[in-house]
Amino acid sequence: MGEIHLSEIDLARFSQSDGNEAQETDARQVEHLRWCAHCRSIVADHRWLQEEVTATLAIAANALPVPRSKWWVVREALSARQRRQETRWRVSAVASVVLTICLMLSTSPVLSTAAIARSAYTSSPEAGAATAPVSAPSISIVTPTPAVVRQVQAVTPLPTPVLKLPPTPPLPKTEI
Repeated sequence: MGEIHLSEIDLARFSQSDGNEAQETDARQVEHLRWCAHCRSIVADHRWLQEEVTATLAIAANALPVPRSKWWVVREALSARQRRQETRWRVSAVASVVLTICLMLSTSPVLSTAAIARSAYTSSPEAGAATAPVSAPSISIVTPTPAVVRQVQAVTPLPTPVLKLPPTPPLPKTEI
């Protein structure tokens, strides 16, 4: 028994190669495996063990029950979320429209001059009360007096101030 066998790591690597022995191992190892029955049996044992482990893992993976997905639960959660988002958008849109209308009515010069004119000519609160509800699209207010036009006086701009620099200190005299 003066033969030197290949190491266990080399035999394990050779067992994992699929017919590509010449590419992954050198020619000396291939030649040794051709003549050494002991090393060939170790390579065969490694291959058998690898196939057994692979088969056992496949059986174990197939034996475990795979939970069925509850797609209807996911779909309901998504649709509920979508409905909430649509409701938020609608409420936001209605609130912005109402706010815009309120701002337009509060800053309208027609309404402010009509209120001033109505308060000047009505002596009792009953005379200025509306007899029917007024809707926004059909508002047409006509004042008995012409609207007051403000005359803007021309403002003369102030003269631009002259920039005066502060005095600079004298430079020190240097003697040559």
